[in-house]
Amino acid sequence: CGRADLSDIDVEQLHEVVRGYSIGQIDDVRAALQPLMLCYGVDPVERDGLLRFLPRDGQGETAVDRALLADSDEVDGLVEQVREPEAELAGRVQVRFVEWGGDHDVTAEQAVLADDATHALAVTDLPLALTRAEARQVVSRWLAEARISRDAVRFQLPPSMLPLGAGDVVALPLEGGEQLYRIDRVEQAEAQMVEAVRIEPGVYTPSELPEDLPAQKAFAPPVPVQPLFMDLPLITGDEVPH
Repeated sequence: CGRADLSDIDVEQLHEVVRGYSIGQIDDVRAALQPLMLCYGVDPVERDGLLRFLPRDGQGETAVDRALLADSDEVDGLVEQVREPEAELAGRVQVRFVEWGGDHDVTAEQAVLADDATHALAVTDLPLALTRAEARQVVSRWLAEARISRDAVRFQLPPSMLPLGAGDVVALPLEGGEQLYRIDRVEQAEAQMVEAVRIEPGVYTPSELPEDLPAQKAFAPPVPVQPLFMDLPLITGDEVPH
């Protein structure tokens, strides 16, 4: 691919506030942006040579008519549904971060599933300055996303279908009613092989949480200076007296 410049990047839909962010070592751009995208729920997608950063909000879905789904030897039925086993889902998610507004201490917040029986803990370190309420919103979203995205689908679309890409939300007619899925992968060949995970838009609506005031240490003023000149003997006698 060609060399990208600022005109090749679209961040018009991003409106989050980054209070502080640390890059501890020289690395590639993807590694530097990964904590930001993980924390704020952002998906980078490439469309016609333009790199777009899209927020995960579950909105703007494209309805897929069942009649448009193509038969494929790689898919069991028109839509192949897969569910990850419960054992692979951590019931507790913890994030470590720098607490904003105080003494910038490293602290942690966690979210726990109400029916957690595994006691498995997933810990993530973010080089970001967050308030405690923001961190609780982040881990709550992660936990809900992990539970919902256990349900995944694979289906094939004909080439005549409007092009869909990673990050797009589609509404699929399945048993029990229409469900929303976010596309994670599209293979372009004679047809479009799509892999997507289930989403619920309500997960991306931040909950109202009370904001805890950051802890600050009491100010310790410097004590008054008391100068004292000491008339000490010289070591050899040859030194300059003062």
